[in-house]
This record gives sequence, structure tokens and C-alpha cells, in this order.
Amino acid sequence: MTGKTAGAVSRIKSKAPNCSSSHCILHRQALAMKQMPSNLKLVMDEAVKIINFIKSRPLQSRLFSLLCEDYGSKHKTLLLHTEVRWLSRGKTLTRVFELRTELQMFLSADTVSFNLKDRLYDKTWLFRMSFMADIFQKLNELNLSLQGTQTSVFQAYNKITAFKRKLDFWIICVGKREIESFTSLSEFVSDNDSEMFQDDVFEELVQYLTSMRASFEKYFPEEQNTKMKLNSWIHNPFLPNLQKPESIVKRDI
Repeated sequence: MTGKTAGAVSRIKSKAPNCSSSHCILHRQALAMKQMPSNLKLVMDEAVKIINFIKSRPLQSRLFSLLCEDYGSKHKTLLLHTEVRWLSRGKTLTRVFELRTELQMFLSADTVSFNLKDRLYDKTWLFRMSFMADIFQKLNELNLSLQGTQTSVFQAYNKITAFKRKLDFWIICVGKREIESFTSLSEFVSDNDSEMFQDDVFEELVQYLTSMRASFEKYFPEEQNTKMKLNSWIHNPFLPNLQKPESIVKRDI
């Protein structure tokens, strides 16, 4: 319907060449956050395998719920991850991180045979997962803020621009090991010796944030934001016109 060759957009532009079009901002935001480096993608895949090992077996799932209930845990069950549901990444990883102690106890039982049980004792693995839980949670908040019937394209572009600036800020902070902006990661590092995490682990996070920043710039280039500013009178017709038309001739007073 919206193809640039023979769709509605191309037909409209053939009659009104000065009009502008925009692809769905939610889809572009989902594409910008989709790419992950191999080491973080491996952590994501292994976390999903741990979830599926428990959730796909009714007996294991009931036993894990009973264990969480006995220990007074905040949650009593894990959440399944679905690739087509963009918000499930952040919710799934956050739940696994919050129940990491219960998962360690459950998978360490002699009756449970699972080849990934050692991952929950790997500090570097947990370090990466806590960061991913935080960054995907922030991406979920961005995605939800872009939805709603009262959200205009101007508001959406303002939020995307603000998020790109946040990425620039986070890149600098993580490079300096200042991780207070990431709740789960900061909690995990404070519970452990921060010196045990080498600089290359933090460098991985910096590279991932940098690649995400470039991906957002690819799908939301700065020139589109400039066009939004030029058309800001649509959002608020009472804004003063600060631009001087070229046709106005300066007169000497």
C-alpha cells in the first residue's frame, strides 16, 4: 500500500511532489534496537533456554513456583520470550535477573539435569544479562511512550531525539564505569567486587551502545528532525515565525 514504486505514497507524490511521507515510527524503533553483538545475543539465547527448560515442563514449572513461594520471592513464575513481541525482551530478562537466586537453587538440585545451570554462577554472564535487562527496559519505555491515540508525529520525534541524546550520555558514563543510570547493572556490580570486571567487559557495552546510536541515526536521521521543526506550526499554529522569507527586502532605516 505504501510502496515507493507503485503504492499509495508514490501515487500521491506524483500529484503532489512537495508532500512528505513517514514510515511507521514504532516499526523503525523496533528495527533500530534489533541488532545485537554475538556475545550479548548468546546471553539472550541462553536465558531463553533456561526459561523454556522450566516453563515447557509443567512439573518443573510447578516446583519452581512452590520454591519461589516458600522463599517469599517477588515473583513466582518466569515469563516466556516471543520474538515478535518487542516488549518481551526487557520483561523476560528483568524477571530472570530478579529470580536469579531462586534459579540457582532450583537448577542446582540433584534431580535437575541441565547443561546451562553453571551460567547462573558466571559473574560475567550475569553482568551482561543485567545490562541487557536495563537497556531493553529503557527501550520498552520508549516504545510505550510512542504509542497512543493522542501521540503526534512531533511528540514521537521529540522522544526519539531525546533517546538518542541519552545514548550519547550513557556511552560516556559506561566508558567511565558510571552505571547509576542502569538499575539492575548497578545493583549487581555493587553486590560484587567491581574490580573483578575487566575494562574489556565495559568496552563491550560501550560498543553496543555506540552501534545502537548509529542504528537510531540510520532509521531516524537528523534531517528528518529538521523537517519536523520547520513544520512545527502544524503542532502549534500560534508559534512565531522566526524565519525570514528570502523575498523580504531589507530596508535602511
